[in-house]
Amino acid sequence: TPPTLISSSSSSSSLSSSSSSQVAGTPRPPQRPEEASASATPASSLLSSHLLLVNDGTSNIIIIVVVVTIIIVIIIIIVVIIVIIIIIIIIFIIIIIIIVFTITIITITNTIIIVIIFIIIIVFTITIITITTIIIIIIIIIIVFTITIIIILITIITITAIIIVIIIIIIIVFTITIITITITTIIIVIIII
Repeated sequence: TPPTLISSSSSSSSLSSSSSSQVAGTPRPPQRPEEASASATPASSLLSSHLLLVNDGTSNIIIIVVVVTIIIVIIIIIVVIIVIIIIIIIIFIIIIIIIVFTITIITITNTIIIVIIFIIIIVFTITIITITTIIIIIIIIIIVFTITIIIILITIITITAIIIVIIIIIIIVFTITIITITITTIIIVIIII
């Protein structure tokens, strides 16, 4: 991490300065514990304050990155939810359109089937009525023709019988007349004789 890098570099620089001073040939006098602590206090406080500032900067950057990441994730989640809702609405609308289309097709098909069945029933009924009427007319014609023939036959038979009776009556009358004339003639001849 950056703080450890900074602290290691500072410690290495302090070590190099101390070694260079020793190499130069100026040995440092031994210090008492109070002086050593007094002389070490400003450097350590500066170093700690520098590390705190670095830590504050990196923590702010991390917080900003985390917040931006959270905002981006929330925006992505919201966009995904909106897209899912739009897809669900589109699927629902498509399902409703398919259902309405299917119901319309079924209704139109049923109506066409009912109309065709009604037309077939009407045509069949009209055909049956026509055939029945024709059969009835033919039967009536046959009955009338038969009755006419019977009447004609009865008339012919009656006329023939009347003619025969008239002829018989004429023959009888003629015969009776001839017999009467003959008998009268015979009687007159006998009387004359």
